[in-house]
Amino acid sequence: MSYNIHQQPGQYRPAYNDLIFVVSSSNNAQLNFNYFADIYIVGVTDPIRLKAPVHPTYGSGVFNAGRVIENYVNSDISKTTYGFQKNLNSFASYRVDFGEEYGPSSGVIQYSGITSTAYKYVWNGVLDFLDVNTYTMQSYSADSGTVLSENIDRYLELTQDAWLYFYSNDTTSYDTAHVLAYNSTGGVIRGVEIANPYTSSGTIGNHFLRFSSGANNLNMISSGSTSGYITSTIGSGLIIPANTYKYTIQFDGASASPYFTHYITTLCKYPTNRLHFLNELGAFESFNFTKLSKKKIDVTRSKYKAPYGALTSASSFSYNNSDRLERTFFTSMKEGLSLKSDWITEAEHEWLQELITSPEIYLDDPTFGLVAVSCNINTIDVKTVLNDKLFNLSIDLEYSFNRYRQRY
Repeated sequence: MSYNIHQQPGQYRPAYNDLIFVVSSSNNAQLNFNYFADIYIVGVTDPIRLKAPVHPTYGSGVFNAGRVIENYVNSDISKTTYGFQKNLNSFASYRVDFGEEYGPSSGVIQYSGITSTAYKYVWNGVLDFLDVNTYTMQSYSADSGTVLSENIDRYLELTQDAWLYFYSNDTTSYDTAHVLAYNSTGGVIRGVEIANPYTSSGTIGNHFLRFSSGANNLNMISSGSTSGYITSTIGSGLIIPANTYKYTIQFDGASASPYFTHYITTLCKYPTNRLHFLNELGAFESFNFTKLSKKKIDVTRSKYKAPYGALTSASSFSYNNSDRLERTFFTSMKEGLSLKSDWITEAEHEWLQELITSPEIYLDDPTFGLVAVSCNINTIDVKTVLNDKLFNLSIDLEYSFNRYRQRY
């Protein structure tokens, strides 16, 4: 008897795309034959079993483990963090054991664990149809000098947070973050090297990381840190000084990343509304809406008609001017925001399409921190410089929760 795995996903794959396995067995002509796959996910006690019939032409069995495994990944974001952090919720480790069953209807026998895969890993990304067909791990991993965050100029205030996300097979790919702060004339006013403490390849959580890249995050690391974060320095004081015009971040080690440029902006006429949104590759991006913003509240009321008048004594019935003839017994409120950006580039407009389609968006509230919101735009009007010259982005958001009033 022979049992073969003919096709299987690579070691690292985005979780929200198909994970296809093709197997075959020399027993596939047996009565009531079926293939089955037991999916073992690290941290889950029991395996999840899938069954597949014999293909009528090729005799093989096909399994798609993606819809199972995607349920075991989430996302990672947290304010007021500094340095490198593990993305422990953003990935899952799994292996698949294959078996078969056959026999008469009165006594089908299952044969488990005939062959197995090595452990594989998924992270919380998804690729479009044209991209997944050409997917290679090297195109998205730090081993090839890549990050999961978009490499686009970023604008933020000194008090704001941001992050850069990456994964790697070689955990020494990015063992250092180099930060250089520049003044408005292009002079370097501050520089640090920040060590990555998660370079042990024996811990799978060390392979999925983010770096807190916002000015606020970087300034949490003091120049006199004893935690081992800063390994060398230019200048002294805050990593991003108050007179910073821009700063750059580059990762290096076994490989080197591009430079990520962050421009420091000042407060505008209108309050800044900063959004953090999950991009297609599982990284949280950040963007400031700095123009006119408006809040709206949709109110829903449920009412009933009440009888009016009442006995005031054993022999008297009367009415009061204060009698409530129509009563509201349930009131809920749904808050929304309309935000408008400054002028944006064509590249920024394309990037922000991921904000509009993101399933996970947070408003960075100065009082309450990360507040979950959702986008209500159903059609994206694609803008180009050729057709539209200048353009910005207007977006309608809705808070994920309802507010309520007293019930009558």
